[in-house]
Amino acid sequence: MTEQVIQFRRALHQIPELDRDLPETMAYLRRVLAPLGCALSTPIPGALCAFFDFGKADAIAFRSDADALPIQERTGLSFASTHPGRMHACGHDAHMAMVLDLAVWLAGQRDLPHNVLLLFQPAEETTGGAKDLCQSGVLEAHHVQCVFGLHLWPELPAGVIASRKRELMSRSCEVSVTVTGRSSHIAKAQEGLDALAAGVEFYRRAVALEAALPSRMRSFSPSRTACARSPRRSRPRPAAPWTCTPTTATPPCGTPTTCTTRCGPRTSLSRSWRTR
Repeated sequence: MTEQVIQFRRALHQIPELDRDLPETMAYLRRVLAPLGCALSTPIPGALCAFFDFGKADAIAFRSDADALPIQERTGLSFASTHPGRMHACGHDAHMAMVLDLAVWLAGQRDLPHNVLLLFQPAEETTGGAKDLCQSGVLEAHHVQCVFGLHLWPELPAGVIASRKRELMSRSCEVSVTVTGRSSHIAKAQEGLDALAAGVEFYRRAVALEAALPSRMRSFSPSRTACARSPRRSRPRPAAPWTCTPTTATPPCGTPTTCTTRCGPRTSLSRSWRTR
């Protein structure tokens, strides 16, 4: 590893940015690439491409992701993140550093079998920047025949590059599931639909389905479960304090005439509110 790669990586590690909003990252990349004689372009927001033209009919491309994660860094390193709540915790700073080092090498070459396109992609961690970059037409415009990508893998020995035929890494896919129930009066509970129970059953079956797969294919990872009342079914509650009126039944507060709490008289309406 050259000292130059270390410098690139540490500089980028200090300025992590999220999703497609990468102004400092893009500015740093431009400062390094601009003197190298390549053509720079921004096909989509948050992306940067560098084209090295060797006068050939086609090109090969090398891609790096550029965004970071919303994580607070607590490493205490001298080159730690300067942006609170953001960190290059997935290695994208090192990916960019390696592609920048490749760019410096390319600038010193006079003849190669192909032109070379370097891609710095946003939104790898979030909203699918790769798809937008591919659909921008930049690959077709430079007659790219294949794209090479890489990722750090700490479990490998230093100096080892691992690969395989066909697929190498799985694609992540986020799925959001909304379960909608139906409230009912306590006296007609059978008419209601319990959304929480349905959600728990869905999760149980999903876990059982994953457990039946080969271990190398298991990657189901639920991230968050939230329960909320649907605004379309909510009813406004009377404002406190309430005034209890004499009834044949004693209210929960025990004061039939001047109740100032929100318990209310024992009517079917107030009982219905409490059970929704």
